[in-house]
Amino acid sequence: MIRCATVSDIPKLIELAASFHQKSAYREYELCKREMYKSLSEVQTQKLGFLRVADHGGILTGMLAGAVQSLWFTRDQYASDLIFVSRRPGDGAELVKQFTAWAFGFPRVRECTLAVSSGIHAEATGALYEGLGYRYLGPMYILTRAEHEQGLERA
Repeated sequence: MIRCATVSDIPKLIELAASFHQKSAYREYELCKREMYKSLSEVQTQKLGFLRVADHGGILTGMLAGAVQSLWFTRDQYASDLIFVSRRPGDGAELVKQFTAWAFGFPRVRECTLAVSSGIHAEATGALYEGLGYRYLGPMYILTRAEHEQGLERA
């Protein structure tokens, strides 16, 4: 069942996210549970925030957190995900559908953007998004501080 997250869900969501973090492109970053709690609490309590969970008998198997923000060049808005994880088939699609419906419930939201910045199951996640009507916009590039500093040393 997909439902709105509660404050009491947040510690479990932090553990769920942490288990995915170990496999992600961000695995070298130290997790700060206080920051995670703060971020998830903000999207859970704010009107322009979205936090839903997949709950199966009290076991949380997925979540999608997102927010509505203003585009920097117009009064129009967009919605974007902050974190999306799903362990159980079918939950991911339902989380994305609910996020999309929620986002387009705001009259100024012109688009929803979803990313696979973690690098985890990128092709399968992209296929899920495309199957739900999203279109591929383009790749994302990353340069870490360490990579930048190594590049400066070589130059």
